[in-house]
Amino acid sequence: MQALFKDTKSLQKLLRVVSNTNKMVNMIATPSGIGIQAMTDSKTTLLQISVGMTFFTHYQSQEIYTLGILSTTLETLVKTAKAEEMVGFSYDGRGDVLIVRIGVPQGGATTEYQVRLINIEEDQMEIPAVEHDVIVDVDTHTFHDWKTKTGLA
Repeated sequence: MQALFKDTKSLQKLLRVVSNTNKMVNMIATPSGIGIQAMTDSKTTLLQISVGMTFFTHYQSQEIYTLGILSTTLETLVKTAKAEEMVGFSYDGRGDVLIVRIGVPQGGATTEYQVRLINIEEDQMEIPAVEHDVIVDVDTHTFHDWKTKTGLA
C-alpha cells in the first residue's frame, strides 16, 4: 500500500479527531481508499471514517490490509509536518511496520519514520449491533462546511 496525502493540514485534523476517540485504531487499506475504525474503551462510541481517492495525490493498494496503529503516535508524527510538506504512508504487506514519510514534494529533504503496528484483539474492536435512525452520506466539502458552522473544526 502506498498513500501520498493531498492536504497535510486535513490529514492532521483527521488524525486529531481519531486520536481523541481512542488510542488504538485499525486502519484498513483497500484498493478504493483507507478506512479508520476505532471504538472507545467503554464500547459506547464507534468511529468509522473512510477517505477515498480524492484525499490523495497518489494512492495504491492491491490488497486489503488491516493495520493496528497507536493513533496518538501517528498523530504526533504527522503534526511535525509543515503545511508545504507532504505526508506519505507505505506498507509492504509482509512486516509489522508502517513507513511514514514527511518531506517537500520537489526533491527536498525527507524524513522517514517506522511506526510499529500493533495487534488489536478482535474482541476490542467488536462492533455491537446497532440500528441507525439516520445515515447521512455527504461530500467532503459539505462535511467541512458543517464542521465549521457547528464549531467542531
